[in-house]
Amino acid sequence: MEINQKKSIIEAILFAAGRPVKKSEMVLALEITEEDIENLVQKMQEEYCEDNRGIELIKVEDSYQLCTKKELYAKDTALVNTQRIIKATQKEYDSSMQELYSALNSSG
Repeated sequence: MEINQKKSIIEAILFAAGRPVKKSEMVLALEITEEDIENLVQKMQEEYCEDNRGIELIKVEDSYQLCTKKELYAKDTALVNTQRIIKATQKEYDSSMQELYSALNSSG
């Protein structure tokens, strides 16, 4: 298996997991050593920095995780909060429209 293919698999595992993934889990998935995982992850971390991407690959004890870069976290949080407000507002609107529709139909 090529290095780029291994890195792609690691990236896919980390993205899909949405949580820290232990090196031992990646070893089982890729059938390579922990040292190989560490070397691949280090290369990936360098690539994320060089490519000026919005995510980074961090080490959490004996695990790795993809997350939003620290400098973008405030913007990411603002986006998530805005999306929550929009969803809440939409639910309130839908509820108000249902009440109005019920009131109009019951006064019939």
